[in-house]
Amino acid sequence: MSGPTEGYLGLAHRAGQLVGGDAACRDAMKAGAAKLVLLAGDAGSAVGRTFRRLAAQQDVPVRRWGSKESLGRATGSRPRAVWVVRDPGLAEVLCRLLDENGGVVR
Repeated sequence: MSGPTEGYLGLAHRAGQLVGGDAACRDAMKAGAAKLVLLAGDAGSAVGRTFRRLAAQQDVPVRRWGSKESLGRATGSRPRAVWVVRDPGLAEVLCRLLDENGGVVR
């Protein structure tokens, strides 16, 4: 996968507006900093259920995109199943891009 979504994810990561990994994402959500939860397509079902539940409690959108590997590559980091976007404008752009390309989870 290559396109605008990867570019925005890389930008978010470089700007410090993207948090990756289970524990860090949970912390960001508990702090009320999450504006978007991004799940890898190959994330385990337990991870998906956990983060969809947490997101629903805080009315945070959830989208599914790519694989753990492709998300890691887009962000210049190791593969991860879950990411949280903290910037509201960036979250809005990513939601729109993913919705246009079938990335809706809920």
